[in-house]
Amino acid sequence: MKTAVFAQRLNGGMRIVLIAIAALLIGGAIYRWLAAPAIVEVAIFLVLAVVALLLLFVKITVRVHQGGVDIHFSGGLFDEQVPASAITGVSAGPTTKLSDGAGKRHIEGATAFIVGGPTVRIEHGADELGAPQSTLVSVKDPDEAIAAIEALIARTQSH
Repeated sequence: MKTAVFAQRLNGGMRIVLIAIAALLIGGAIYRWLAAPAIVEVAIFLVLAVVALLLLFVKITVRVHQGGVDIHFSGGLFDEQVPASAITGVSAGPTTKLSDGAGKRHIEGATAFIVGGPTVRIEHGADELGAPQSTLVSVKDPDEAIAAIEALIARTQSH
């Protein structure tokens, strides 16, 4: 099986909000410097602006390979591996919005790795009480990701 990789960066409204925050912080730093130079306060504004700008590069990478599905959130902050043998189904998930945030969340009873936009729901195994477990992950093209995971399921079931 050929490995399929899907990447999704921070999406839509979240990018706009971060750019606005960074612009306000940079503006605040300039204003503070011009009003009465205070190096510590200006440095704090600029550090926060840099953090906001760095968050623009947050990305989720989904790797579908013969061993399963690997989910990697930028910087190794969150990682999850779903073994191929545990995957029982895949479907389109909800489209997440700015209000859902970004990162590792719990949405609709699933562990979610999101950056905004369309998601794929991967069904796998059961929890301690026997309830089905699932993982939601942001992807740019859900249909393509679903096709790759369905191919993985078919390959796993045929062996």
